[in-house]
Amino acid sequence: MSAQKYSLFEALTAKSSASPDYPVTDLIDTLIKVCARDICSFKFNHQTSYTLISRARDIRDEINVCIQAVQDLHNDSDWDKYDQYTKAIDDLEDVLLKFARFSEVYSQASPLSLENITVHTIVDEIKKWKADQTSLRDHLRKLHKSDGDLTAIKPERSQDADLLLRENYDDFNVLSKFCVNFTDRTWNNARYYSGASKSVTNIIASIKVIQTTISGKIQDPSISSALTFSVEAMLLVNLAAKMAKDETDGEKLKTLRSGKVWNQAESLVNTLKAHLTGSEPTIADLKTKWEEFLAILKGIAPPELFPPKSYVDLRKKVASVRRPFFAQAMALVKLSRTLVEHIQSSQDQKFVDDVAEIESLFNKSLETFKKAAEALTSVTDFNAETAQAINAAFTDINNDIGKCFTKYELSDWATRSAEMSAAAKADSDRMAEFEKLKNKASTTDTINNDTQVTVRISGLKSSAYTVSEKTALSALLWKISREDADSNKLLGKAFFQDRSNKRLGDETEVGTLSKDGGEVALVLATGG
Repeated sequence: MSAQKYSLFEALTAKSSASPDYPVTDLIDTLIKVCARDICSFKFNHQTSYTLISRARDIRDEINVCIQAVQDLHNDSDWDKYDQYTKAIDDLEDVLLKFARFSEVYSQASPLSLENITVHTIVDEIKKWKADQTSLRDHLRKLHKSDGDLTAIKPERSQDADLLLRENYDDFNVLSKFCVNFTDRTWNNARYYSGASKSVTNIIASIKVIQTTISGKIQDPSISSALTFSVEAMLLVNLAAKMAKDETDGEKLKTLRSGKVWNQAESLVNTLKAHLTGSEPTIADLKTKWEEFLAILKGIAPPELFPPKSYVDLRKKVASVRRPFFAQAMALVKLSRTLVEHIQSSQDQKFVDDVAEIESLFNKSLETFKKAAEALTSVTDFNAETAQAINAAFTDINNDIGKCFTKYELSDWATRSAEMSAAAKADSDRMAEFEKLKNKASTTDTINNDTQVTVRISGLKSSAYTVSEKTALSALLWKISREDADSNKLLGKAFFQDRSNKRLGDETEVGTLSKDGGEVALVLATGG
């Protein structure tokens, strides 16, 4: 049997044979392709995202079919199809534009990656995973809501039960990854857990029961909450295993591989198993067990490194911000630096407790830099509307830093807070000066469009250049003088002459020496 050619991108975007092309749906068609390209790179939530974009594709096709029906009308009494497709276009574009912003970021994300998660960041990582999960599913529901214009034009093919199945399957896929990751023998060699090998063996057995139980209830709406929590539980157990595998400090290593840790892990996993198999524990009980286990791991793990990487990256990202916001970027780094230096010089425990909060502040600062960097593709794109939006973002993060200054009792925030306003004014003043040159700067460089002339030089130096016809001989002399130290000595002594030994002024343009665009022969000479 011959192999069938298959492309996920084509499957998600291709028009049906009954769907004609119309200019009015061109934006929708483009957005579907943009989103589909991103979706093909998603690490999680595959089935949900495929369902979303295929639903959008089907609605687009039905809009085109409605348009065709309107073209075929021969009376003015039937407006149903027209009203249907004109209402649906705006709604579908709205959903796709919002989803495109989400999918661009999500396609590059590696959520719940053990490589990046620590006991200090796991809570925030889980929150982000849930938020992304909710956002994706909200977009899907907008395409399937029963009372909307999109459903009116294309009755939903997938019912809620089918959507829930796909969402549960996506979560089960994540869970399975962590389950397999833990039961892999490379993670659970007996030498890692000499003091808790029985607990680890029991955990592995319970994990298999958890997988089987959830797999059998995958179509049950009531399993969703327990499934989500199962991902959280297995993520934490895997993190503990990673710590037990990677730790280099002898005492901490002994604790991480001891019964103290793995008896607690076993209790968490067994409570989850009991909940799934119909026993008494509630989701609230499970969360308590989870938090208790996390607290034990936090007590073993070293304090989170300070300052966080996001702070270190701030000064690197300044270079990505174009000049219209450069002074504000520098002001933000300066305030951040003052805050970090104050924290580093203090021994106050409250800073240790607030590491995650402070890191979130610097992450937001990086996001502000990103907005500023992406707001313009060139300094000539600068306009008042863009400036207002980016200046507001800098003001917002400045206010957040101010709260930290107040919380940690740094003095003189009233004065320091004005630095961002002063920076915004400095940026504005700089661009006001540039405004006078903006038209000239934004004009396409025409030199490369000039007629090109080849110039061959003999005499003191032998070389050949292809240059614009408007190039002055002074430019060629400058070029030659910079080629080596000996050539530099020619300045003040050398000049060009033509083949008839006529001396030529430095201001002479090579185009005036060329006949019908032909080559120009010059001699570089010295003398009187």
